[in-house]
Amino acid sequence: MKLYFSDEQKENYINHIEFEDSNFYIDYIEGEGVNFIAVGKAIIDDEVYNDFVIEFEISEQIENATAEGIITAEWEDYNYKF
Repeated sequence: MKLYFSDEQKENYINHIEFEDSNFYIDYIEGEGVNFIAVGKAIIDDEVYNDFVIEFEISEQIENATAEGIITAEWEDYNYKF
């Protein structure tokens, strides 16, 4: 399953995540169950990385999941992929 953020969600920064002084702007989320990848742009130490990938696991499976629902769920674990 591949889920995208709408233009309105992007304008309202629903696709924005901030971790460890880094900013991520997610274009789409792909996966199922509790395992997903998020693909987008990352800004880390003032460097921009396009097509940045975060692999992550959420704590509970979400029925009828949306991109917003998954990105705002509690994350159990994550890894960056350059």
